[in-house]
Amino acid sequence: AAAADADVSSQAPHHHSREQQNAARRRRAVTLGLLATPVAMNANTLAALADNSGNAEGAQVGSYLPASTIEEGFVDFVPDADLTPALRAGKIDAQNPYRFSLPSTWRKNRVANILSGNYCQPSCDEPTTEVLFTDSKEGRAVVIIAPVDKLGRRGKVTDVASVGTLDSIISAVGSYITGDTIEPDENVVKKEEKTIDGKLYYTYELDTPFAINGTHGLASVTLQGEVLVLFAISASDSQWDKAEGKLKTMVDSFRA
Repeated sequence: AAAADADVSSQAPHHHSREQQNAARRRRAVTLGLLATPVAMNANTLAALADNSGNAEGAQVGSYLPASTIEEGFVDFVPDADLTPALRAGKIDAQNPYRFSLPSTWRKNRVANILSGNYCQPSCDEPTTEVLFTDSKEGRAVVIIAPVDKLGRRGKVTDVASVGTLDSIISAVGSYITGDTIEPDENVVKKEEKTIDGKLYYTYELDTPFAINGTHGLASVTLQGEVLVLFAISASDSQWDKAEGKLKTMVDSFRA
């Protein structure tokens, strides 16, 4: 496994009672009602993040990306230096960008202009979407970057821990995994700190039965420069049943 050499400290899974799930359902109904109003500036962004219809760019990635060195049937993705607005603007190190492996049957999707940061880099105030990949039978994967100063952090940052704790980071970025809201105490099944090649990552597994993006979520978060880089995977129950192992391999392969 790609992260076999990592130093890992983990938290035990949190199990949901029927009462907790009912409470989460009520909270989500109220929150979605609020998101429909003009006061929630991120409602359109979150809706766009959850909408993949008609965005597939054609060929399966196995037809043009190199075979992965970590898993048979996977390919390795590393963005070109000019692929995204953040890379072109220098917010992400173009010589050492994020990278990950994914199954060869997945397809790259177009990212809407409102999400890509094309209109605001290098000074975007909101998180922006770098790349998006999907497979209708297996799930959805997205890379999102978020400026740390918009997460309430001021001054010098050196790693993800200098930005926040495992709990505070998932509270800040969780909605970009689920597509709507998150209740960390109820939805986080597992959370870990991993040090890989000298760099600290926070990883999460989510159980989100009412989320727009899917009932299951995986994420890896780290710091590059002055932005958090989030690799988020989501899946429905049927996708999770079919591809859980593949999705976990994907999130374990993420580096930035």
